[in-house]
Amino acid sequence: MIMKNYSTRESFIGKNMNLSVYPKYSDLKGFVEQAGCFDSQIDFYTYRLIMLVGFLVLNILVLLFCDIFLLQIFNSICLAFVFVQISLLAHDIVHRQAWKNIVIDIIIANLFLGISCSWWHNKHNKKHHRHTNQLGLDADIEAPFLAFSKEQVSEKKGFEKFIIRYQAYYVFLLFIPIPLYMTLESINFLMSHKVKYKLLEIISIIIHFSAFFLFLFISHMSISQILIFFAISKGLFGLYLGSIFIVNHTGMPVLCKSDKVDYFLSQIITARNVKSHLLIDFIMGGLNAQIEHHLFPQIARYNLKQARNIVRDFCENYNIPYHETGLWQAFKETLTYLNTISSLSVSK
Repeated sequence: MIMKNYSTRESFIGKNMNLSVYPKYSDLKGFVEQAGCFDSQIDFYTYRLIMLVGFLVLNILVLLFCDIFLLQIFNSICLAFVFVQISLLAHDIVHRQAWKNIVIDIIIANLFLGISCSWWHNKHNKKHHRHTNQLGLDADIEAPFLAFSKEQVSEKKGFEKFIIRYQAYYVFLLFIPIPLYMTLESINFLMSHKVKYKLLEIISIIIHFSAFFLFLFISHMSISQILIFFAISKGLFGLYLGSIFIVNHTGMPVLCKSDKVDYFLSQIITARNVKSHLLIDFIMGGLNAQIEHHLFPQIARYNLKQARNIVRDFCENYNIPYHETGLWQAFKETLTYLNTISSLSVSK
């Protein structure tokens, strides 16, 4: 069934969820395995990587040899799109959906994006996927100037508590500096943690920014134009990437740190699917099948559509809440939820 309203913890923990009547995770996994959803898709990812590298090279060539600033503006927008698509590819391979090779991870994440694959694995794979939407454990719902639960609203102080009431109006602006945030967090992680290929990761990030700024300064653009190009390419990179991730879980149940929740059910209940369409699947990099991705992170993007049909039917058979909606409705639900939470700061 399609879930109607499970955006509060109370509707998820306890009264609406009797865990004893639900099947085991292994039951569903068995059906998915039998359908071949775990089959390798190396060819798909190889072609995708070649295509994205080709677009990246084209962006660089235009940057170096075009002396028309309006075309460079368009190029910066295209570069932002390519950066996000490479990010989605990096997301998949760090989940071990393809080559299972740390050097390839470093090339795609650190070298092409300036973001540490080890930092991302720690933040995303180890924390977000294991403790989705769980306060104090999922870093994705711990952000300045944003509140995803009434508990977080009560913890805000001073100006932050005041401004939270408008979070539904400015949330997308907070996505713009995401690339800078990810790079700074990557550097901090690499400097403060034991990482197997620490030196290689750091050197790759340095090469990324050195090459980027070198290409910018040897282009035909002036200093002010370079700053505009950089701001657009990185800013739209963050806006696009943040817009993909914000609809995945925002407005779904937020759990307390002490909640003991069945892993199988929590991955379904805390995620929102966006209906599949050829264009939507491409733009969102398959993450619109968020429920299936969280249940089976190793499933290649190409196989998620098939897995979605199996999981949806399985949930319907066992009357497990399964939420899927269109893209615009997903944004509407997300912003409505943020606005509802922000109203708590006004009432207190």
